[in-house]
Amino acid sequence: MRDPKKLSVTLVALVLLPLATTHSEEVSICDDAVECLFESIETGDYSVLEPWLSTTMKVAFSEHAFRAFRAQLISKYGLLRGYALQHASSESGFHVELYKAFFDRGTLTFKVVLNPSTELIEGLWIVSAHETNGAEGLLESATLFRLNF
Repeated sequence: MRDPKKLSVTLVALVLLPLATTHSEEVSICDDAVECLFESIETGDYSVLEPWLSTTMKVAFSEHAFRAFRAQLISKYGLLRGYALQHASSESGFHVELYKAFFDRGTLTFKVVLNPSTELIEGLWIVSAHETNGAEGLLESATLFRLNF
């Protein structure tokens, strides 16, 4: 027969273990802005992204520029299938986040710079690409939309 005290201690430990576990996952400070960024890339709807762009980014990443950027993405890498936060840090008062974006024919790493006080996107560029199924090279405009900070 099993000792009821040992069983009770084991059950209590199993219940409390998830509470004591710390998560090492990266967390975005501006989930809404980033979600809208990738939704706009997926759907082509600039109006979803535009409210989350800083004034500087609205000039640099106009609807026309966004459409050209997205067209290049689709032609080289196919459709967006998902994304995941890889790293988050602070630099010069901005929040810098790296995302892996998964496309039909490759994976791109996006660097998104966010203003923590306004939660707006201040910079955006592609820092690396891993092609599959014939996609070639980085996009021509990959570093066009960035704010020097």
